[in-house]
Amino acid sequence: MNSKIFATLWLDALEVNDRDTFASDWALSSIWEDEAGNDEIIRRTELC
Repeated sequence: MNSKIFATLWLDALEVNDRDTFASDWALSSIWEDEAGNDEIIRRTELC
């Protein structure tokens, strides 16, 4: 995770009311630049 992504997540976390939605939305976000069918996105969603 680079500092730009960290800052974006941090700022969003300060405003979020629903932590589950926050974690799910960011786990599936295109910000991670995952390729379709990549196992990394599955691993990340399981961590939520």
